[in-house]
Amino acid sequence: MSNKYDPFHRINEITNTVKSPINEISSFYSDFNKAVNSLKEIVNPYITNAINTLSNYAKAYSETLTEQHHYRQSIYNMWHNLEEELKTKNKYFPKNELLNVLENLTKEAKFYLKKGTILYRARKISNREFPNEVHRLFDYIMEKNNNQWNNKKIIKENEIIKYINDIPCDEWEQDYINMNNLQNHLFWGYGKKESDAPSSIDISIPPGRANPSGISYLYTARDIVTAISEIQPTIEQFVSIAKIITQKRLNLFYFNFPGAYKNSKLLQRHIGAVNEQLGLYHFWELEIFFKTLSELFTKPILSSTDYYYTTQYISEFLKNKGFDGIQYKSSLKKRGSNIVLFNTLKDEDDNPINYQILDSSLYKIENVRITSTKILPKK
Repeated sequence: MSNKYDPFHRINEITNTVKSPINEISSFYSDFNKAVNSLKEIVNPYITNAINTLSNYAKAYSETLTEQHHYRQSIYNMWHNLEEELKTKNKYFPKNELLNVLENLTKEAKFYLKKGTILYRARKISNREFPNEVHRLFDYIMEKNNNQWNNKKIIKENEIIKYINDIPCDEWEQDYINMNNLQNHLFWGYGKKESDAPSSIDISIPPGRANPSGISYLYTARDIVTAISEIQPTIEQFVSIAKIITQKRLNLFYFNFPGAYKNSKLLQRHIGAVNEQLGLYHFWELEIFFKTLSELFTKPILSSTDYYYTTQYISEFLKNKGFDGIQYKSSLKKRGSNIVLFNTLKDEDDNPINYQILDSSLYKIENVRITSTKILPKK
């Protein structure tokens, strides 16, 4: 008969007490391992498939990037071939793949410039070309301030301009504008004729980015800063800014995707329909073509105008497709847009048919801001 005070009896009791939870823990881990192994058998195929899918997506993405690079390079090559052909072989009737692609893309390109849109044209102007009203006003200012300036033999225009800037608006209207009957004067820079595109009968019209020599186009911008930037003025130079309003809705070729198809249902169609109509197999081809064409068309030209052979031919090509003009990004003002109107014909009263020149303002260039990034040497 065991004695509860027997030490071996107490050891057995303690051992049995501890053994029970240990067995339970051991059983739990055994069951847990079985569950984990079962879960692995279920999940592993999905993980493997997911990894394989991601790998396939990465491979397809890489292949697409390579394909896009080759397509972009092919556009550069087509542009270069067209440029060489226009320069050296066939100035009027080139045969080029770039034109074939452009031919297809113009079928659905519909970007409308609304009637009543305000545009701006900038022209450099010298003090000798100021309107008579401006010279008369300057003389009046000098006479009015004769006592202040009587010790100065020559009053520079810069001092007069600074004086004008300091005059309060109400005083300016009352003592200067009203006194000289200039309340209804609209053209403070160039007049209406000079603010317009050059006359189509002027054979001395120089070539531009869009117009061949002797052909008159109206170069404008969507905002004043872009208009000024495009003529690349210097500090202290005077600039005349003409404000222009469109007289009717105009259909422009917009060097932008998807902006070029803003009023078309093309982008709502299946890629198969796009392929059938435009000859392209991917929507990204449209985006890359427009982006690359825009870069090439707006490339800054610092010296030789030989590069204009291609931009001029493309402009003429688009004009013959029925477009009223083109819109493209500025190469001199970030996020700026330029608009060139092809038709500068006048009515019997010598007023432009597609637009009206409202007024002109006189600006003086205070600074020309330059930002740059150091490339070499790399530190």
